[in-house]
Amino acid sequence: MPLPDVLSAIRVLVLDDPPLAEDPQAREAELARRFPNLTPQERADLAAVPPERLRVYTNLIFAGMREMVRWAYPLSLGVIVEVIRAEGDDRPEGEIAFDLMRELHRFRPWRHPSTRELAAHFRDFIETHNPQWLRARPMLASLLDFEQVEVDVFYAEDAPGEPFRLDEITSLSVEAFMGLEVMRPLYVVLREYPFDVPAWARDRRREEDLAVEEPPPDKGWFACGRDPDSLMPHWVRLENPAERAAIQSVGASGRDTVQRMAEAYLASRGVDAEADPQAAFVDFFERFARWAQAGVVLRPTA
Repeated sequence: MPLPDVLSAIRVLVLDDPPLAEDPQAREAELARRFPNLTPQERADLAAVPPERLRVYTNLIFAGMREMVRWAYPLSLGVIVEVIRAEGDDRPEGEIAFDLMRELHRFRPWRHPSTRELAAHFRDFIETHNPQWLRARPMLASLLDFEQVEVDVFYAEDAPGEPFRLDEITSLSVEAFMGLEVMRPLYVVLREYPFDVPAWARDRRREEDLAVEEPPPDKGWFACGRDPDSLMPHWVRLENPAERAAIQSVGASGRDTVQRMAEAYLASRGVDAEADPQAAFVDFFERFARWAQAGVVLRPTA
C-alpha cells in the first residue's frame, strides 16, 4: 500500500471523521469499512493506536487553528461568540471557538500553513455558511473586512519605497517638496465603512470588557497603510472625497509627484490655489503628513 494512502487515512481519522470505537476489534472492522484499500496489516496497525492518542493530535491541530483565528480576528470572533451565547450556548469562549474551527475545517479544509489563507477561509465560512450571525450583528460584516485587511497588509510583500519623515519634508522649500516622487504601495487599501471601524477597534482593544453594541452610524472612507516604524497596519480616516481622489491619483504600485497629488486634491475640492496659495498648500500638506504617517504613501527607492 503506498505510504500517501496510509497518511491520508491518518489525516481522515485525526481531522475529518468521528472518533473510532474504543474496542480494538470494532476499530479494525470500522477501518476496513472506511478504508477498504488498506491492507490487513495496515488496518491492524491503525487499530492498535488508542483513540485518545488520535484525539490529542485532533485537539492540538484545532487548538492551533483557534489561536491563529483569535490573532487574525479577535474582534470578529468576540462578536460571534456573543451571538452564539445569545442563542443559548453558555459554554466558555474557548470551547465555542474550538467547535467553530471544526466546523470551519468541514466547510473548507486548511491545507497550507498560511495565516492569510486561513483568515480568508474563516471570513468566507462566516459570510456564506453563517449569514444569520451577520443579520444578528450588522457590524460584523465590517469587522470581518477590517480585520482581514489588517492581516493582508501585515503579511504583504514590502514595497520598494521608504517613509517620508516629517522632519525632513518640513525643512524643504515648497518647490522642492512638490517635486518629490511619491508612490502608493500595492498593499494600501481604501475602504468605505458604515461606522468608524478603526476608532471602534481601538476602543475595543483598550477596553476588553467593552459591551458589544452596534456603533452609531458614522459613514466614511478610510485608508490602511503600514506604520513606518512598527510596520503594523495603520488606518487613517479620509475626511473628504478629495483625499481619496489624491491617493487614487497615484496608481497602485505606480509613482507620481507630490505636485500631481496636490493638483488632484485641490481640483477635487474645487479650491483655486491661485486665490490663496499659502492656505491651499497648508491644507494639502497637513493631509499629506497624515498619509505619510500611516504609510499610505512612500518615497520610491527603486
